[in-house]
Amino acid sequence: GAGAPARAQTASDDDPVLGTCSLVSGHAQIRRGADDWDWSVAGEEIHSGDRLRTGKLGTLRVDLAGGGLALDVASEAELKSVPLPGKSAPMAAAVLEQGTATAFLDPGTAGLFFQAGSGPRARLDPRGDRPVRFRLDRHGDKLEVAVTEGEGALFASGEETALRAGQVVEIVGGRAGAVDELPGAPAPTAPAFDERFFCPGLVVKLAWKPVASASGYRVQVARDAGFQSLLLNAETAVARAPFAARGPSRYYWRVAARNGAGRLSDFSLPRSLLCEAEPPQDALEEPAEDAVIKYYASSKVTFRWSAVPKALGYRLVIARGPDLRADDALVIPTEQTTATREGLASGEYWWGVYAEGPSSEPIFLAPRKLVLEKARVSTPTRLQQWGN
Repeated sequence: GAGAPARAQTASDDDPVLGTCSLVSGHAQIRRGADDWDWSVAGEEIHSGDRLRTGKLGTLRVDLAGGGLALDVASEAELKSVPLPGKSAPMAAAVLEQGTATAFLDPGTAGLFFQAGSGPRARLDPRGDRPVRFRLDRHGDKLEVAVTEGEGALFASGEETALRAGQVVEIVGGRAGAVDELPGAPAPTAPAFDERFFCPGLVVKLAWKPVASASGYRVQVARDAGFQSLLLNAETAVARAPFAARGPSRYYWRVAARNGAGRLSDFSLPRSLLCEAEPPQDALEEPAEDAVIKYYASSKVTFRWSAVPKALGYRLVIARGPDLRADDALVIPTEQTTATREGLASGEYWWGVYAEGPSSEPIFLAPRKLVLEKARVSTPTRLQQWGN
């Protein structure tokens, strides 16, 4: 592939090219035919018959026609071509030898065949006008198929099963079992979004709300929002986990719940935290943390913060929850160190400010909470008559 180093390959011209290795991180290897295992590199072509595997903290993604396949940590799979009558290009089939793989399919494209080892082959096609994302988990001879985004149609042993996001089935002996619901994804509680820490010797306590049906959790920490550069991939029975920072950096973390049947939920939305070389300072001034402001509908709320060196401007973000990156968050760009907002409804808000520059960095230690309470309009008990 373009940009990939030349290597000895035993793939022949008869082995169709199924895709391209687009992302590689950590321990990820490829094996072609009788070749020895070799390190996988981004940009190389993946042929029918190629075997891929990842180590404890390794991840790998292959871009296929109309979608892709990503190998989770400690997983192994072989990609094969499946000729179809009347089709010039073959479809891809993933033979999952161990571990977990996640597939992505665009709407209107061909589906993906898959199987557990030498077991019977099944297929999932996208349905609707949105992409479908589904996870394959191998447990011995059983293959678990869980849809986490969109909708799809599963074909196994000549039978069709409709699946939507949050649903899972288990394939045993080529037949799909009853459709079940995945446990809900945990809601992270701490640290707050973009919370800042002093780095030396830092151990961050990651925490989330317990899920009622969960028997355990999987927590991951990475240096990137796509979780390609994993630093932690751990199982825990409680709704918290420690993470020892590895130098000044921005880190991302997420968590999934596992129910009593061993089925894993989708991961929570990623949260980021910043580990800094110098003790971070909070530049937010007012309103104070947990401030309660009584106001009328026409009242204005003023936000102030200290100037930050080299900032080209600022972004005030006001959200209904501690996630300042929520889609419905209010974003107010300004070159000043103050901003006023009117027309806010009563209730709880969280706010913070980001300094604009080569990168957008928070100037707060953690988002501040603000409560707006409607002020009661007092009615006079006695009317005064003017002119008397």
